[in-house]
Amino acid sequence: MVPGIKEITTLALSGKTGAPFTASYVEYGGRTNVTATLPWNYWGMNLSEFEFRKGNPGDVFWFEMHHAGYGPLEQKGSLSAGGRGVRWRMNFMQVNTEFIGP
Repeated sequence: MVPGIKEITTLALSGKTGAPFTASYVEYGGRTNVTATLPWNYWGMNLSEFEFRKGNPGDVFWFEMHHAGYGPLEQKGSLSAGGRGVRWRMNFMQVNTEFIGP
């Protein structure tokens, strides 16, 4: 993170309404754990990590993530049946994505 630059991250998860998932994110250095169902939206500042895991590996999730710090970055995609989740690690110039398998 660069002092004075505010990083804003938005994330939308969608799929079968009511499908359960867990998530965790690190915002301003503190970790928060989430248990929720689809659809789900998040907006936060100065995130350094975000991860979600499907409650049922057979579900299909769609995600749309936007991260703006020094420049805008975005990722859109889906997590098919069998995949467990996605983890993003952010800094002001890039986002690293890791797909979590079975």
